Amino acid sequence: MTQHPRTAITGGTGFVGRHLAERLGPETSVVISRRTGVDTSDVDALTRAFEGCEVVAHCAGINREIGDQTYQHVHIEGTANVVEAAKRAGVRKVIMLSFLRARPDCGSPYHESKWAAEELIRDSGLDYTILKAGMIYGRGGSRDARFARSSTC
Repeated sequence: MTQHPRTAITGGTGFVGRHLAERLGPETSVVISRRTGVDTSDVDALTRAFEGCEVVAHCAGINREIGDQTYQHVHIEGTANVVEAAKRAGVRKVIMLSFLRARPDCGSPYHESKWAAEELIRDSGLDYTILKAGMIYGRGGSRDARFARSSTC
């Protein structure tokens, strides 16, 4: 069996992060989320969580703003904190989950914030991969039932 590099997963209890952590296994994944007591707003806590990891899979994100969970706070400031913590901890690579239509100056705060986060990753000096997903759904996802009902193919 192939040994995976030790990987920290932000948004590790969300849909994508949870599936990635299950695939990598508990011996090689470090799950990071608000539910586990470490989120992307605390650079020092992120740095401690990233220690010993070669890769950060940055899956943390929101699809709507609620209270202090804003696009600016989560997507942009959170990504800046992930980059800083990764550098401090000696992480070799960041893999970011973005969105297919992320772009600047389009009038959508969501898309613009995802683009700004991508720019932070691209400008970080770290090795990186940015995944620009259009839609992700499957068993256990909150939209699973809606997609199944609306599918005509």
